[in-house]
Amino acid sequence: MKKLIYLLILLACIINIHVSAAQSQQRIFLIEDYTGGTVVLKNKTHVPTDLNYDAANQNMMYMDGDKEMILDQTQGVDTVYIGRQKFIPNGQHGFLEMIGLKNGTIFINWKLKKLLVGKKGAYGQVIQGNMEAMDVNVIKQQAGIARREDNVVDVYTQLNENEYYLLRNGKFVKCRNEKSLLKLFPGKEELIKKYISKHQSSFNNTHSIIELLDYCMGITN
Repeated sequence: MKKLIYLLILLACIINIHVSAAQSQQRIFLIEDYTGGTVVLKNKTHVPTDLNYDAANQNMMYMDGDKEMILDQTQGVDTVYIGRQKFIPNGQHGFLEMIGLKNGTIFINWKLKKLLVGKKGAYGQVIQGNMEAMDVNVIKQQAGIARREDNVVDVYTQLNENEYYLLRNGKFVKCRNEKSLLKLFPGKEELIKKYISKHQSSFNNTHSIIELLDYCMGITN
């Protein structure tokens, strides 16, 4: 019992308990459900809890019963583990996901947004405005729907504005598009362009960029 009370006190020092309903409607969770994990503090204390990452607002979330809480004032946090995923603090609020690959380590600053693309009509079409219509099949695989009270279905697609970091001489270097990526690997531009063309690498697809960065690190090792 004393140990449980101690862990709750530690969490209280680094979380903001109140989260409004309006905030929750704007979230995009990185993981489908809250998942068991651990908050590792800089004093080496391990705090087990259920966690998720809000990639729309760059908030590390914690569930206490039916209350959602935000890890706040993360100066005392060293690392957060959600299942097998590893995150490190990035500034005052956000976190970077740390991913070890065959040829090195990358860090992802997840930045996801939802974009309303239209309203789903009775015949399985997405109506854009009052005039245009396009088949639901052209909506990206990551699209989602939200039914309103009048039974009209709003259709959303998910936008990816992630930033990717590498460590160079103890400092982070960043890329978020092909142009900034090529600058990180001088002399290897043509090889990288050929890889991008062959594999159709897209910065809208996180998995393809992870594979691309692993390739880039491999040709420079």
